Amino acid sequence: MITGQTMEMALGLPVLVDSFGDRVPRYCFPFTIQNLSRIITYLGLIDPDSLLENIKDEERLEFLLRLLSESFQKNEPEDVLKNITEERFPELIQDIKLINGVSDKNGERDLQSEQTALGFDESIYALQTYTSNTFKDIRDMTLVQLSGLVEAIGKKINWEYKTGILGSVSEPNDLIDNDEHPLAPKQEKKKMVTMKDLMGLRADN
Repeated sequence: MITGQTMEMALGLPVLVDSFGDRVPRYCFPFTIQNLSRIITYLGLIDPDSLLENIKDEERLEFLLRLLSESFQKNEPEDVLKNITEERFPELIQDIKLINGVSDKNGERDLQSEQTALGFDESIYALQTYTSNTFKDIRDMTLVQLSGLVEAIGKKINWEYKTGILGSVSEPNDLIDNDEHPLAPKQEKKKMVTMKDLMGLRADN
């Protein structure tokens, strides 16, 4: 279970996870953009709902151990595995997904948001174009960081465009809303990338 630690996730730092039978918190490290293909493979091939099903299958067990090894880098994967209970295993997998900005749910998306949503390649190009980040910098980011920065860039561009044309519209109050300010508090939780999105990314590659 993860409590708070949004600052750590925004900075790409390891996050303390307490989803183990021995109740000892362990640091979970997020995957970087350049390693996304590995977590896609691991999460796609294991059973996220049953520890026993993974243990009974040699291939699934191998990929589960790889996931644990790369996620909990300060611990031996076998040590992590023996402290996972069947009951709390789904919670642990959800914690790993959350730290990596991944959701199982596709979310409620209307047609307009589907049409205007940026793809992974467009997000990377936008980040490189509108910030001082190089492609190497982006490769070392986490998915949480990439998604957050692209969202912030979009809000900034939208705000600057609207404030720039205020003098040329007849009803400026109808054009702009204070909630659109780049630093305005979020009205709702930002949508995360789904497993379906990630599987599509792997297919594109």
